[in-house]
Amino acid sequence: MLFSQAECLLSDMNAPGACKIGLIPDEECLEAVVDILGLLPADIPVILDPVLGATAGGPLAASSLPHSLLKHLIPRATLVTPNLRELRRLVDAAGAPRETRSLSCEWCLVKGADEPGETITHRLFHQTALFAEYHWPRIDGVFHGSGCTLASAISAFIARGEPVATAVAHGLAYTWRALSVAIAPGGVQLLPSRPVE
Repeated sequence: MLFSQAECLLSDMNAPGACKIGLIPDEECLEAVVDILGLLPADIPVILDPVLGATAGGPLAASSLPHSLLKHLIPRATLVTPNLRELRRLVDAAGAPRETRSLSCEWCLVKGADEPGETITHRLFHQTALFAEYHWPRIDGVFHGSGCTLASAISAFIARGEPVATAVAHGLAYTWRALSVAIAPGGVQLLPSRPVE
């Protein structure tokens, strides 16, 4: 069903400027995503947000997913955006030292919001080298969708033709603004208020 939906959309629209991949719950969906990527031109940027667990710590993906992501999707990705917990799971699955080079991707934005402190530090790596650090004041509250908002915003900026590093900086700024005016539809997690820019 997932493949058929993508096939229908792609047959009816121009080729996208970028492809953002989010939560993949199991191997069957991962195979469909790999097949969908086969429908796209090889030069389309792919932004992979490897959602492996909920903010509260519960698993959202099958235990075999880190291995499959490393084998099938991360080598195809232009940018991978794990948080520190997800990065640890991926590099453990790679059986390599705990560093981004074991991911074998061109760009990796390691998100730091799951670490304690009043300042959040995100680190952008280009291949094996630290390219930039971004420091943002922590906003009070528990949020749902902050990582998805960030990866989607970066993807949109890349689709508009911005270089990866510029798109990351703009995506981080956009996400911080969305979180600073988050909405509270219930009594638990806040949702980013995503402005149209």
